Amino acid sequence: MILYAKFSNERSPKFAIRTMIAEENGVRTVLKTAASEAGLAHVQHFSGHYEKLTELYRKAGFVPNRVALHGDTAVFEYIEGKLFETTLLAFADKTAAFEHMWKSFFERIDQTADTSFAMTDAFSEVFGNAEALVGGKASSCADIDLIPSNILEEGGVFHVIDYEWTFDFPVPVDFIKWRAVVYFAQKLPKDAAVTEEMLLEMIPADERKQAVFRKMEESFQNYMLGKHVPLRLLYPEMTPGSIDMTHLEQWTAAHQTVTVYLDRGEGFSEADVMRFPVDNDGFAKIRVPLSGIQSFRIDPTEQPCIVRIGDEAFVRDPGNGSGPDEETQKLLKTVTINGWRLREGKYAFPDPDPWLHVTSRPEGTDVLSLDLHIENMPRETADILGDLLASRSFKARAKQLLKGKKT
Repeated sequence: MILYAKFSNERSPKFAIRTMIAEENGVRTVLKTAASEAGLAHVQHFSGHYEKLTELYRKAGFVPNRVALHGDTAVFEYIEGKLFETTLLAFADKTAAFEHMWKSFFERIDQTADTSFAMTDAFSEVFGNAEALVGGKASSCADIDLIPSNILEEGGVFHVIDYEWTFDFPVPVDFIKWRAVVYFAQKLPKDAAVTEEMLLEMIPADERKQAVFRKMEESFQNYMLGKHVPLRLLYPEMTPGSIDMTHLEQWTAAHQTVTVYLDRGEGFSEADVMRFPVDNDGFAKIRVPLSGIQSFRIDPTEQPCIVRIGDEAFVRDPGNGSGPDEETQKLLKTVTINGWRLREGKYAFPDPDPWLHVTSRPEGTDVLSLDLHIENMPRETADILGDLLASRSFKARAKQLLKGKKT
């Protein structure tokens, strides 16, 4: 009975495999087979790598998962235990214990070193040029995927459950440690007390060394992919992108319409509104018939912002021939806001629900024609501005400055 199946086919055909967990007569096994004939050699290497790693890992306390070849299938022992990655994540907020576990883990990896690193043709084919690392500690048979998610703890033993990417030539052990850190760090919560940088300092790996490691990893990924183009690399060509849901509120506010509430003598109501789109540059053009309207309220967005009313912003009667400057002045003098007037026609709103309330208009006018420019305000800026505006001394000083007076 097949309990689980996974296809690792986003890679070159010669490395594409299928992994299954099967159960027969109550006994579970892990089966790895080639996805095509091109991958048979890759699967058949597992047995030889098991023998070499068993000997190499004996001193370090790592135990590679037992494997046997049955025809074209590699059959691995099914082991139950707790992922080392899970244990590490549980201690991500306990810095001392967390660092101690990583130090112990790195010491184990160091104990797999049985030679000095030297460049070989086989190494260059997979990892490119790493001349800067020549002479350092290396493993003659290297499982570069010795990462916490591939290790099971059971009864104090570290079982290496996946050693697919093992190479029969020297690889620097510091590169193996670097990969363990980089791939584990991707699982760290954003609020974790520990960071990738803290772990890299334990290797140690200065910027020059890390640059070599990054080039090695890039070369390895290219080697693994061959001519195959995985779907993930096509993503930028297939979609305009995705939205980080943690920032959905900000994204929504940036793409909202301007809402105009109309008061016909009974107050504002959600049932009596008009909405106008905001373009990608934050501009909105509003035109509202005002027949029977006593007042109106403009809600430019739903987050802190700065709003500028354009030069042509006015309430006018299209047929009376009046100039816009006079009517603009009349409009601005009748505006009540829940923010702060920076200067004529420009307002700051540190509150997340900004509004402008126009309570009157020049006689004989019956149309609101208004241009707005809306610039979203970062939350940190809004908090600081809100605190400042709450200060009476700041308000007094600001008014004097806006009027051009000296103190």
